[in-house]
Amino acid sequence: MFKALLAADIGSMNMRFATKNGVLKEACCLSMEQGDGIHVSAIGDEAASKRGSSIAYPVREGAVANMRLLAIILRRIACELTGKRNPSYVEFHAAVPRVLGAIKQNSLKQAIKLAGFREIEFQDALLMGAIGAGMDVFSDTASMLVNIGADTLSCAAVANGGILWESFNLSGSSMVDRAIQQYFREEHRLLIGERTAEAIKQNLDKHSFCVDGRSCQSGFPQTVTADGVSVRMAAEASVLVMIRAIVDSIKALQADAAADLIENGITLIGGGAKQFGLANQFSEHLGVPITVAGNADTAVADGMKDYLIDRPRYFEGVRLGYAVSSDMSRIG
Repeated sequence: MFKALLAADIGSMNMRFATKNGVLKEACCLSMEQGDGIHVSAIGDEAASKRGSSIAYPVREGAVANMRLLAIILRRIACELTGKRNPSYVEFHAAVPRVLGAIKQNSLKQAIKLAGFREIEFQDALLMGAIGAGMDVFSDTASMLVNIGADTLSCAAVANGGILWESFNLSGSSMVDRAIQQYFREEHRLLIGERTAEAIKQNLDKHSFCVDGRSCQSGFPQTVTADGVSVRMAAEASVLVMIRAIVDSIKALQADAAADLIENGITLIGGGAKQFGLANQFSEHLGVPITVAGNADTAVADGMKDYLIDRPRYFEGVRLGYAVSSDMSRIG
């Protein structure tokens, strides 16, 4: 029987799937309801939009927190996207950072097997992201890619068809969300949810914010108005943590590769790259050009589709790889 190919970039908050028909983005969660027992009522975006049900996120800090729940999501989505009743007839490719620990890689592999897949391969998330973002991975001069996820930040220097250096750090864009929540809790005695904090983060250019939440004192719904400058200052400390992680990666590069960044700059991908003003803050602190990929949110999945499914002529007979296997680091 003909086997379908499915590629996935599995994140803490969202998943992106690549098939021959295109790229699909879904929330990486499921909703559970209690009746005679606990059962899954919805997955993906449908689950994220549900009210009054328990929402579970099976991936946290770039690693699988619950293998069974992730397996349920992967199995259902794979059957919907490929038209196969059984995932054993689907070749599954997962994008993971090469420097992700062996235990975390094994947990992901076990979850994929539990979903029913038999043919499983891992692809380097940053290398696929570089392809998807349109970077010239075959250039003899180095360029850097930074993937900002919800719970993780990973960096890679790319040149000559491979990775020169790669790092992985547990400091993603959710730190900014938590900083904003903490600001409203401490300064305005207002509790706000993750969705509200995310909406504020995407609009940090505003002069002021009219925010709905729940009063810490009375417990009733309340609306407060916050100064935009104060909110931006609250978020800035978390941004500096991400900048320090990128600085550490640049310092690890060879001198010639680091010098190439003055001209080639750094490309940002991932959902966290869309934060307003982030590219400008990075450029001011790092002193190199910063570009946010037009498809930042789906760059890794787009790269997997390009490399694994569409397979253009310039990839034929080419094996992408790494400069020196020891030149890898995991930070945090």
